[in-house]
Amino acid sequence: MVKASAVVRSLALQGLEVLCGFCRLRLLVDQLSRMMQSGCRVNPRSTEPCLAQLLLDGLDWLLT
Repeated sequence: MVKASAVVRSLALQGLEVLCGFCRLRLLVDQLSRMMQSGCRVNPRSTEPCLAQLLLDGLDWLLT
């Protein structure tokens, strides 16, 4: 199992290449998707959930 943050870090330079126009965004997203599906894990945090945890659980914000 690989942490999701490690996958994103490993593709950070390719993200810069996309921003500079040297690489296509679609290729980067496809590669990121394949790497995430191959067995990533996200550590659940009960006190301060990470963004991925919030998205999986659904955002339930109270607007007051």
